[in-house]
Amino acid sequence: MLLLRLAAAAMAARGPSRLQPHGDPSPGWAGGALSATALSQRADLTKVFQPRRPSSGWLGADSSASVLLMDGETSLWIWADTLIGSLGQQGPRQVVGMPHNSLSLWKSNDLSSPPKWGAPSTGDGVIRSCDGNAPCETYYWPINGVREKQGNRVAIACMEVSYTGFLNVTSTTLVVLDNPLLLNRSIYTRHELPLGKSIMWTLGTFRSGTFLYLLGRAMAGTSVHVGRISEETLWAAAAAAGGAPSLEILDGSGQWVEATTVATKGDPAHADAGADIGVLFKATETEGSVVYDESLQLWYWCGLQGIDSNLTLRFSPTVSGWAAGYAVQLPLPPRSDASSVPANEYLNYGCKAHPELTAAAKATKDTAELIFSFNTNTLNASQLAADLELYHPRFVSTQIRVRPPAPQPSSQGKKHPGLSAGTVAAIVVAAVLVAAAVGALLLWRRVDGDGDGGGGSKQDELQVRLELAHGDDL
Repeated sequence: MLLLRLAAAAMAARGPSRLQPHGDPSPGWAGGALSATALSQRADLTKVFQPRRPSSGWLGADSSASVLLMDGETSLWIWADTLIGSLGQQGPRQVVGMPHNSLSLWKSNDLSSPPKWGAPSTGDGVIRSCDGNAPCETYYWPINGVREKQGNRVAIACMEVSYTGFLNVTSTTLVVLDNPLLLNRSIYTRHELPLGKSIMWTLGTFRSGTFLYLLGRAMAGTSVHVGRISEETLWAAAAAAGGAPSLEILDGSGQWVEATTVATKGDPAHADAGADIGVLFKATETEGSVVYDESLQLWYWCGLQGIDSNLTLRFSPTVSGWAAGYAVQLPLPPRSDASSVPANEYLNYGCKAHPELTAAAKATKDTAELIFSFNTNTLNASQLAADLELYHPRFVSTQIRVRPPAPQPSSQGKKHPGLSAGTVAAIVVAAVLVAAAVGALLLWRRVDGDGDGGGGSKQDELQVRLELAHGDDL
């Protein structure tokens, strides 16, 4: 069960609650600076996915990844462990099953209409790791997904987990839905990723240009890697009803190389399997989502794992430049109810970004509203059934602003913004000393009776005043 996975992650996550940014946080990269407002509750969105009284079928789920479809209005929502059963006018949820994944559709921002759920299923889930009707030996936890550029096919990155052993993630698989609008009746194909048994490719799945990119965490170790698949290759493999697509991985020299050749160099869990870009990533982070924001002109990633009260955002100027980017942590807002569960028994995890929910009209250059969901869980089973604020997505938002670098001055200008405060102070002190020296020289010349001193002293005084004015402008 996902509860067991979260328990393990929660124990590993104990420690400092603040992540130290890589380098000087202000300025961040390219001389710019980033600011973020405190997270705001989005109760309007949370209410849409909260179980309603009375109801039957879907009673909650985690993961909450969304993919905007071709019509620009409908989103496919992809869920992991899903509670099914019934909920009366009063009392707790009556859970009768927990399939390991489910699908739903929702008209984005239509707050008056509930999502359309696929027919409740039992056992392995809607997306199965094997053919036929018999129980599979493994099951899928869907983590994130991306739609093809021209069409409605959706590729979903899934952890493949064995029913035997403790939290035994055996591989990472891409599942391609042929027609997400059909939900449970959609035809899908399974594609085990190269290095999928060594790298958990679930930190983020996103598209840029003609490639589908994946961020992955080494299953044994702490390194983070970036891989890419040609979209043409992936959709061809889907049309052929299976097969592993060709995957390239960024190596230590910054070159894209075939993953099949990387695997022969040594243990893929370490940096020799490719460039480790995980400077800003915590060792416990195994899932998230990556989005490019046009207003900010930056890629961003959100993460939240284990017993943590902070949502982590990471920003990068390129698809592989996370180590040179900037990270910020934002405290989660308090829950809206007066829960009796102690704060240290909560498990906050599974942050996902939802760009399709943002108000595009409010976005301006260098400023954007970002909306995220996450799941709050507890190890207390009775509390999980009774507390309807648990085990469904909670939504929050923040305003991000990027201040661009200051413009470079003209070579003929007087200002030099690149000088440090110490240098400026030294220039001012030197100018004052020069002024004092000039004054003393003038007084000496007057006492000495030197008639040539008048004209020369005015020239020196003018020069000193120019230097002082120059220093004041720095």
